[in-house]
Amino acid sequence: MKFWWNETDETELGNMLTELIVQLRDDHVSRHTMNLDMLRMYTQRDYEDMRRGGSANRMNLEDYRMRLNVVGNITDTLVSRIGKSKPKPMYLTRRGDYRLRQNAKRLTDVMEGIFYQTNIYDVMPKIFQDSCIFDLACMKIGREGSELFVERVFPNEILWDLNAAMYADQPPSLHQVKSIPLETLIMQFPEREEELRYAAATKDDDMM
Repeated sequence: MKFWWNETDETELGNMLTELIVQLRDDHVSRHTMNLDMLRMYTQRDYEDMRRGGSANRMNLEDYRMRLNVVGNITDTLVSRIGKSKPKPMYLTRRGDYRLRQNAKRLTDVMEGIFYQTNIYDVMPKIFQDSCIFDLACMKIGREGSELFVERVFPNEILWDLNAAMYADQPPSLHQVKSIPLETLIMQFPEREEELRYAAATKDDDMM
């Protein structure tokens, strides 16, 4: 049996990953539907187009809104009261000498600087808000070149093998499926411009 992570040919690797993502999306349909229902209860907007894998910009204009949004009010109150806290990691020593305590203090200062550099305290309230609305909340920490970045990930972008995760605390692998503007992809992969434009021609919008 051949796995996608062992594939060396880029075209075949892309085909195998695409087939995997299509299968995982089918497996997560009920979860995605529930998340969109929870989002509709919070925002009082209909996201029927997102249910079909479309864009959030095209929503049903029929008025389903309640005149008193209890779910939204409770969630916003929790986020405003709890989400404003700014926890930070601290390096502590156990019976450490002066030099070790100074090293721990410097490491704490470095971590605090990274938190402010990546604007993590601006992202954390959004993550907490997601945890109040959806089945899970996800914050992505990555590196672009030499710079670290932190971003909020929409829960329906995350896919995993439900069967493989059944007997484990964490799934063996996570996949993020994210819509990106066509122009951004062309800037990142100029050598693939023709292939990207061909793929985009089969879609209804300019998001890939």
